[in-house]
Amino acid sequence: MQITKRQGQWCVKEKEIKDIFEKINLRGLNVVGISDDGNAWKTKETTLKSDNTNAQKLSTEMRDSDTTTVANIKKACGIIVKLKTSSQDFNEKFELAKKWCVV
Repeated sequence: MQITKRQGQWCVKEKEIKDIFEKINLRGLNVVGISDDGNAWKTKETTLKSDNTNAQKLSTEMRDSDTTTVANIKKACGIIVKLKTSSQDFNEKFELAKKWCVV
């Protein structure tokens, strides 16, 4: 019997996305205040401005703005990386986080 992604979520200890990054050798970008990650965030901003599909997916997390700025991307990532493995849309948000919230 094959376990689907959704079924697999219930078979693991509940963790936040940011905690999973360390286990798979990814470093989450700092989503609070000013940090050494400024250049990485600027690169993400530039890339996202030309990627309408992902910009729309992230904009649902930005809530009060659909403008693609470093501050808004940080805000979206701050929300996404706190999602737990038991969240219904975990798999989709985890993929977004891997693309936009890590280096």
